[in-house]
Amino acid sequence: MRKSAWTGLLAVATLIAAALVGFLLPTSASADDPYNSGTCGSIAVSATVVNPGETITVTGQGFVAHKVVHLTLKPAADGTGSVKHYGPVTADSKGKFTLAIVMPKNSTGHQILSSDSVGTITRKGIKETCPADPIQLLINAGSTGGSQPPAHTGVDIALLFGVAVVLLGAGVLFTRGGKRRRAAVQS
Repeated sequence: MRKSAWTGLLAVATLIAAALVGFLLPTSASADDPYNSGTCGSIAVSATVVNPGETITVTGQGFVAHKVVHLTLKPAADGTGSVKHYGPVTADSKGKFTLAIVMPKNSTGHQILSSDSVGTITRKGIKETCPADPIQLLINAGSTGGSQPPAHTGVDIALLFGVAVVLLGAGVLFTRGGKRRRAAVQS
């Protein structure tokens, strides 16, 4: 390869690497961002469609370190059952926790899982608390055991990387073909 071809290839590789680094690194909060320091607590579950009597795992993060967390499961408008309390569980030094909970046998339909504990944020220099968003679960009526896996959300980075590699390869092939045609026309 000639020096100019290597230079072009190096420039393209550098641009792709810079784009990937920029995409993968978290952004820092700016002074204009009203929530510029800290996080609200959040909870996640191992499954959102469950059966009565089934055990699921609840994980939490962003809570106040070493504070006690209680979870509450209550029926939504289209659900049946009674309010059920879970916990207490204590958040670790990083504000995280894990708790296994059993779905009530007398509940069906949509249920709301929420936390009574909070995370903290600093807004315009003032420390405030913020609650974790609740999660909606669906308890199937008349079935026991086995659940669906949690839904996949987010972006599959491997797919994006594969598409980028294919497009880069196509660009290199088109560039080489154009150079060959120009060289053939000039000779």
